[in-house]
Amino acid sequence: MPSAPSTEESTKTTGSSTPRASASAGDADGRVVKGRFAKVVCGEIASGVTAAFLVSPFIKIIDASIFANASGRQALVPAIASGLKDLLFRPAYFFKQLPFICVLGVYSATYCVANVVQAICDHQLHVDWFWPKFIASSITNVSASVAKDAYFTRAFAKIPSPGMTISNRPVPVVSNVLYATRDSVTIFASFNLPPMVAQHLHRSMGVSQPTAETFAQLFTPCAVQFATAPLHLVGMDLYNRPNTASITTWPDRIAFVRREYLKTALARCGRIFPAYGIGGVANKALRERSHAWALDQ
Repeated sequence: MPSAPSTEESTKTTGSSTPRASASAGDADGRVVKGRFAKVVCGEIASGVTAAFLVSPFIKIIDASIFANASGRQALVPAIASGLKDLLFRPAYFFKQLPFICVLGVYSATYCVANVVQAICDHQLHVDWFWPKFIASSITNVSASVAKDAYFTRAFAKIPSPGMTISNRPVPVVSNVLYATRDSVTIFASFNLPPMVAQHLHRSMGVSQPTAETFAQLFTPCAVQFATAPLHLVGMDLYNRPNTASITTWPDRIAFVRREYLKTALARCGRIFPAYGIGGVANKALRERSHAWALDQ
């Protein structure tokens, strides 16, 4: 990566239409001065939390419905309808529920870490943000999502094992590993892959850069859900039908995945589309506005 990229090159590298700080906003080596960089960080955090709040209600509804459907507690469509009813007619009850708070925490942390790491790479270190952003956001999202999914697995289970309650029944380690793998792939497809797809669409197919960026951000995270849905289903099934149950053979689990695959993959697309599609577009737009506020004053 060149040490002094042009404005156009900087825009492509950072994934934002806001150029790196001008000379008036930085010191001799191009770093943003302390006061302005503090504003940049505040803007990155505010953008991340706002984007997360915009999409978390829908993520919570779909997530809870997928877990309830897999356990047999409630069918997918009625569960989604029930969640939407609570959001529309009992918003105070909906927003104070622990499942919603967990989802909001996961995505606020993920967006904030991704934004701040990219800002540090762009405005202080002047290094390529691709791998630092992926590693930092993956660690944050995977650890938070696995904890959240462990809670959802128990909270939306149908019937606990004899002698155990939903609250004290452990989630298998293999389930957590499957959830972590699923989330790592999703993070890569949400934060790192869209710029690559957008560049390909722009250079090879002649799609305008803004259109290519928006399409890639909306499409790529959803597309990978068709590959990761089996990991999600097996992780839940290992909890809902533990090895001590009467039906625990892998052919039974494979049959369960086949039966639930399509609607689960589509439901996860519906969950990921707001999380990293709409949320990603909103986060990008908010970051551009916050950069203008922090650097162009």
